[in-house]
Amino acid sequence: LDPELIRQADLILVMEPTHLRRLRRSVPEAVGKSMLLGTLTIDQGFDVIIEDPFMREDEVFEKCFAQIDQGLRILVDRL
Repeated sequence: LDPELIRQADLILVMEPTHLRRLRRSVPEAVGKSMLLGTLTIDQGFDVIIEDPFMREDEVFEKCFAQIDQGLRILVDRL
């Protein structure tokens, strides 16, 4: 991630807590505008952490896709 793009962003969504910690540690301006995408879908029965489906079974990919899709739909409705 480019620090300048992070500074310009209004909202940064990440999938895993390690991504969030690294982002906030490397670019302090990200602290107030970054969050886990999964926090938007917790009421839908999903986990807060969205598992990376890379090199995983199809079921993990499908769950990841569903959670990202649902999270973005919720975000669009809130905007």
